[in-house]
Amino acid sequence: ALDWWGGRRSSQGVAEPTPAQAFARLGDATEGDLDGTVQLPVDGVWLVRFSFFAPGYDASASPDAYFPVQSLGQPAADDTIDVDVNGQQRSLVAGPAVRGQLQGLAVELTVAGAQLRYHFHFRSTLAFRRLHPFLTSGEAVLLRDRR
Repeated sequence: ALDWWGGRRSSQGVAEPTPAQAFARLGDATEGDLDGTVQLPVDGVWLVRFSFFAPGYDASASPDAYFPVQSLGQPAADDTIDVDVNGQQRSLVAGPAVRGQLQGLAVELTVAGAQLRYHFHFRSTLAFRRLHPFLTSGEAVLLRDRR
């Protein structure tokens, strides 16, 4: 598994994951960054996969709930995580079609090299961690060796 937090070189405003919640998520802030590197076993072409989830809102949810719904309040519709992995970029927006869905948005990037260099930039208009979208740990699948 690709552990975004474990490979970090720097982070600001991003919540440190717990063993039960090993994902990358903005903390109690409106902006944050997480960047780092992961060494891969060979210099190759890799398929990198991870998922993007966003909590929904249900006033009757448990006060301790955080996903798929939480009762703290309505998440911001424009919460965004900008993803850059080895120059492959995506902007992931937590719009209504994503919020509260048990099957997250699958993100797949094809990258080359023996190292993953990643940068995630998190943005929200609300400074409440439980309302923010998150990225799961990922996986890298070797498509072909470049040697």
